[in-house]
Amino acid sequence: MNLRSLLTWVFLCGALGAAALGTISIMKLRMEADVIGSRIVRLERSIADTKKDLDTLKRQRDQSLDTLQLQSRIGDALKPPTPEQVVWISRTTLVPVSVAPLSSIISPRLTPREIAFRPLTGQGGGTAR
Repeated sequence: MNLRSLLTWVFLCGALGAAALGTISIMKLRMEADVIGSRIVRLERSIADTKKDLDTLKRQRDQSLDTLQLQSRIGDALKPPTPEQVVWISRTTLVPVSVAPLSSIISPRLTPREIAFRPLTGQGGGTAR
C-alpha cells in the first residue's frame, strides 16, 4: 500500500467516526430537549390549572363581597340616621287646623240613600226652599 491510499483510508475512517459521534450527540440533545419540552408542557398545564383556580376564587370573592356589600347596604338602610344627617325643620307660624262639625262628618258605613236624606243642616244649606 502506498501512502496515498493509507491516508485516504485514515481520513475516511475519521470522517465516519466524526459522523457517528455527531449523530450520537445530536440524539442525546434531542432526548434532553424532549425531557425539557415535557417539563414545559407540565408547567404550562399547572399554570393553566392554577389560573382557573385563581379565577374561581376571584369570582367567589367578588360574589361574597357583593353579598356583603348588599347586606351592609340593607343594614345601613335600616339604621336610624345620625344626628348630623337629620334636618330639623322649625315652623315659625302655626297653621290653624279647622275642625269640621260632627254633623258634617260622613261615616263610611252610610249608604248613598242615607246620605241623600240627611237633614239640610249638615249639607251646607241653612234654609229650606
